Amino acid sequence: MRTNNGSIVEVDSNVFCSNSSSSPSVIGLTLFKSSLTLGPCFMDTTPPQIVGGSGIFTVQLLGDYLVTTWPGAAVSDSEELFTLDYQFAIGHNSYGTDVQGYQPLKSGSSCVLSQPPSCTAVNVSDLDWYLHGNHTYYVSVKVTNTAGQTAIQSSGPYIHDVQLPAEGVVLDIETQDIQDLDFQTATNIIAARWSGFAHPHLNVTYRVSIGTTIGGNDVVSAKDVGISLLHKETGLSLTPYQKYYFTVTAKTSAGNVSKSSDGVTIVIENDVLLGVSIFDGEPCNMTNGIQMSTNSLKAYWTIPDIMKSYTTDAYVAIEKGVGNYWSIFRDFLKVSSVLKMSINDLTLNPGVKYRVVLKLCAKTICFSNISTDGVTVIANPPVTGDVTVEHFNSTQTNGDEKLMVSFAQFYDPDIEDMTEKYTFVDKYEFAITDNSVQGQIYMVWTKLNYTAIGHQISFEYVLNGTMDFSRCKRFSIRGYNKAKLYSTVSTEIKDCNAFNPILIQPNIVIDAVGEPDATAGIGRPVFLEQNALWTEADRDYTPYKNVISAVWPTLRHENYDYAIIEVREVDVTTYYRQVNQLQLKIPCDHPDRIICGHTANGFMNVEFTKNELLHGTRYTVCVHADATKIQHETWIEDLSEINECSDGIIVDLTPPEAGRLWIGTNLGQIYQTTTTNLYVNWDGFRDVEEYGVGPHSTGIKEYILGIGTTPGGNDIYAFENIGIVQHKALSNLNLQNGYKYYATLKAVDFANRENLKVSDPITIEYTPPERSDKPITLSSRLITTITEINPCWKGVFIDLESGIDYYLWSVGSEPGYTDMMSYIKVVDRECAITDKNNPLTLQDGHYYYINVMAFNKAGLSSLATSWAFQVDTTPPTPGQVYDGNKRQLTGSIKDIDYQTETKVLYAYWEGFHESHSTIKDYFVSVGTCPSCEDVLQQQAIGITYDFTLENIHLGTGLRYYTTVTGCNTADMCTTVTSDGVIIDNSPPTAGVVQDGTGFYDISYQSMVIYLSAKWYGFDDPQSGLQKYVWRAGLKPGYGDIVSPIELHLTETATLLNSTSYNLDLPVNKRIFVTVRAYNKAGMYTIL
Repeated sequence: MRTNNGSIVEVDSNVFCSNSSSSPSVIGLTLFKSSLTLGPCFMDTTPPQIVGGSGIFTVQLLGDYLVTTWPGAAVSDSEELFTLDYQFAIGHNSYGTDVQGYQPLKSGSSCVLSQPPSCTAVNVSDLDWYLHGNHTYYVSVKVTNTAGQTAIQSSGPYIHDVQLPAEGVVLDIETQDIQDLDFQTATNIIAARWSGFAHPHLNVTYRVSIGTTIGGNDVVSAKDVGISLLHKETGLSLTPYQKYYFTVTAKTSAGNVSKSSDGVTIVIENDVLLGVSIFDGEPCNMTNGIQMSTNSLKAYWTIPDIMKSYTTDAYVAIEKGVGNYWSIFRDFLKVSSVLKMSINDLTLNPGVKYRVVLKLCAKTICFSNISTDGVTVIANPPVTGDVTVEHFNSTQTNGDEKLMVSFAQFYDPDIEDMTEKYTFVDKYEFAITDNSVQGQIYMVWTKLNYTAIGHQISFEYVLNGTMDFSRCKRFSIRGYNKAKLYSTVSTEIKDCNAFNPILIQPNIVIDAVGEPDATAGIGRPVFLEQNALWTEADRDYTPYKNVISAVWPTLRHENYDYAIIEVREVDVTTYYRQVNQLQLKIPCDHPDRIICGHTANGFMNVEFTKNELLHGTRYTVCVHADATKIQHETWIEDLSEINECSDGIIVDLTPPEAGRLWIGTNLGQIYQTTTTNLYVNWDGFRDVEEYGVGPHSTGIKEYILGIGTTPGGNDIYAFENIGIVQHKALSNLNLQNGYKYYATLKAVDFANRENLKVSDPITIEYTPPERSDKPITLSSRLITTITEINPCWKGVFIDLESGIDYYLWSVGSEPGYTDMMSYIKVVDRECAITDKNNPLTLQDGHYYYINVMAFNKAGLSSLATSWAFQVDTTPPTPGQVYDGNKRQLTGSIKDIDYQTETKVLYAYWEGFHESHSTIKDYFVSVGTCPSCEDVLQQQAIGITYDFTLENIHLGTGLRYYTTVTGCNTADMCTTVTSDGVIIDNSPPTAGVVQDGTGFYDISYQSMVIYLSAKWYGFDDPQSGLQKYVWRAGLKPGYGDIVSPIELHLTETATLLNSTSYNLDLPVNKRIFVTVRAYNKAGMYTIL
């Protein structure tokens, strides 16, 4: 017969000749034949030899290739003249071919085929069966010589471990503790412990390094620590305020995994933190060291950005000052990390100084305290003293007329220090006023620049003209303390009650205003009996549009001409005598006259019916009387000529125009925390002063202020005439939390018209938002990403008084901390999302806290912190899923690939591991392809590690896969599929066995030391053939001549007497060769 190479012809079982001419042919029925030349011939009776056994093979996974190497010289055949044929196969067992049948050698990765070959490679994705983790595989190499004799050698076991250790958690610790540490004071030692670096099958050892960056080793280079789960490094010289990271590398034969701690910062206890500052008050409302409130203290502080990472905790205390000595008023309490505080349940004493003490800490390690400058509580207006005024006319001064003023310095009534109490009244104003209760001003309040000598202040005020003393005038001084509370003291410039001599000389012609009529803007005439005394003061304003009145009670002429004249040029500073006052002999001749008249009475009334009187216009009444004599009983009185005018009266037909009115230091403020004081402000109120003809600096005579719990009410602060000011600080109140308070301001002009303005309410709110028992939540029990968190805090905060204004939320490694994410503002929502432009840098396995601060509309806040959420961004570490009944498997066998049972399917698994959370459930499905569910859809089976599917019909020849999914408490899952099991319940199909290895079956042979056979036709369509076992005996199936010999899928068997096998065949006896074919399910067929 011709061999595959086409040049070697087998002559006998072990004799081969070179074919030198043409191939032989069998004589057929035509009797034609061809010639054949053979030679030279040689005998080959031994198969190739593979020296060294399984130990010569090295099997390893290099990238995607499974590479097997061996020494090329380990394979030889002394009788082979040609190139040996190499093939390789892969199986679950030694000499197995169930993963890949025999194929020619291949190159790949580091393997390059040469002659003689020393390696082979295969891409694992090209195999018939997947390589499963931690399964054992064998590579078999089959070498065949020209005679068809083979040698097969299997490698040792190759365990397919490609899974890396699970990524664990590294914690910085103190040497005697197990809790994670963020700060420490020691500079010569650093320690860490770790856990979770698990591998289901391999041993794990560890290597550590220390650096100033994550993964760095610039402090301590990498060093092996064996299997220890903690390490302490001593003899270091660590830099204060530097963060150091501990990096642990878990090593296995399958590869390494590294993880760093979140770092530990070296700090110095009681160190002075330069750059940290603390201030009294609020950032936009500084106190200047003074406050009115007796129930509240506020402070805020600034920390340089470089220090914020190690000033994570803040504590504040309140100290009370007496002289240079400070004592604890309220001990330290922890506050949130928003760099401000407000304590509103205090009882502070007026006149006492308080300060806020700040203690910043890195957890339990604290730095030196710093304090505010302190605030003094000023709750009462200043105490006034005596004031004296001397008037000097131009004759006395030989120059300008002036006033010499001296008054006792105002002081605070609550401050005990006899010098310090004067320093808290630091602003004075003065004005010339009338003789009314609050002193209606003739000039704008003027700031006084002063120097106190012996607590007495003296100054002179130079007048620009001659003062008019037709009315009583006072000099008023108003002193403000630093809390803007004020007191006023005044004195008469001249003694208004002096009789001898009389210092106050009223005008001869006095402007008068009668009683009002029922119709608005309409007045009644005045009446003065002859020689009667006029008791009312000269009027500057009239609210009537229908009448102008005047009286001259001191005249007795009884014959008067008068005229009403519109005043076009007026010296409005009428505390000076008007040097251009009219003196008309014939008043009616004046070009600006409105109307003229004659009367014998000491008064006049002119009524207007056609709206001749104009709003905002000043009118004066001028009177002329000729000189005359009056005969009395015993004497004659000479009356001189009279030409006199009144100082004018302004028609004011409208009430004041209201401006703005608000409570609080800032316009628009609607809440405040203090319960003891209110600060009321207003501006923009005006009357007829826009015409520039009034005798006063403002057309408003006075303001009347009241505070109430309803619009227009005064149940809290009764209406009070507060004169002409633009603000009023009210102290010593008793305001209630949650109540709304309104300021009502009445602006009254000189015509006694008034306009009422009510402020928007201000709500007292000194309680922060209330926290409910509802938790801060995430969408799952764990944090499943290291870059973002989306929390919700629905119903966590309640504020019935002012309502929630906004929220701040942050993420930290401890409750209240912001080291992972600083506070972010959220408005009108109770959920938040992380800014994708500023992702977080969380670490797997670590615990983090979500902090939410709710601010009410008064600016008060409450902090709620979630429970600890653990980060778990990875599913469970995949384990191994095995086919078969674990209780029936023995020895090192863990998995079956074939089974004969058609009614039940078994599987079990191991090695699933969760480093961070825990596995909460397993799910199982079965299908005829990996991850398919065509046999059994996914079922939850709880925490169990084996599964049996019974009472089903399994198709023979089909491969069934069991898929197991393990899910952790973060609802992250890992799915692993078994490599499958094939159902085969029938033995192989029987083939044909032929004696000898020639073309035809032989019946005789002459050699007694040699026996051969070949066969064909054995087959198993379900699982395939695993091996052959042949024997020889004097009867079919017997092995009395040749004991059973196992062959690995070769269809030729030869046996030659040798030192390793004593073969001596009997003569003249029929010898039967029996071949048993085994399939991969272990079933066999005999021939």
